[in-house]
Amino acid sequence: MKNNKGYTLLEMIVVVAIIAIFSATLFGIISTTSSMMKRTSGNTTVQMTAQRASEQIDNRLLKANKNIYAAYGNSQRIVSEIESGEKKEEKSFYITYTENNDDTQVWLDIITWNPDTKTITYEKKNQGGSVIAKEELATGVTWFHMDISQIEPKGMVSYDFTIEKNGVDFSLSQNIYIRNKVTVEYPL
Repeated sequence: MKNNKGYTLLEMIVVVAIIAIFSATLFGIISTTSSMMKRTSGNTTVQMTAQRASEQIDNRLLKANKNIYAAYGNSQRIVSEIESGEKKEEKSFYITYTENNDDTQVWLDIITWNPDTKTITYEKKNQGGSVIAKEELATGVTWFHMDISQIEPKGMVSYDFTIEKNGVDFSLSQNIYIRNKVTVEYPL
């Protein structure tokens, strides 16, 4: 007698169901892992952008050996800490310095946050007001706050900003102690 036993339709349906369950589970794991990696990568990118911008701002502030001035976009002087509830308008740090103790050449660095373009930019000007260098330090900056009220008593400048990219918000706060004695006044 011959054994003609093969797979029955029921056996095939059970095998296909097992493969479907396994595939769905595997797809769910891969999808979740991919989402986590994208989120982690986005967080890392935003943090690195904020850190690079902060280092650039710190380096410019640490060069100050004449004066530091802070202003709204309309050049309205900021003399105390800005309240967190203020309206969002352009803000700038003006940093005046000389290099190598050479008082014949005074430089002006300007760090500006523009809430419309959500950028922090840097400009370097010479005594004549000509722009020598210009650079974009960060994009996606939704908030920028600065406090120069502690420069003369403590030699400290504080600032913080928030960067938002691809649904990821990252805030960074910094207190910088200025190396040299500076005054708080509008640079000439």
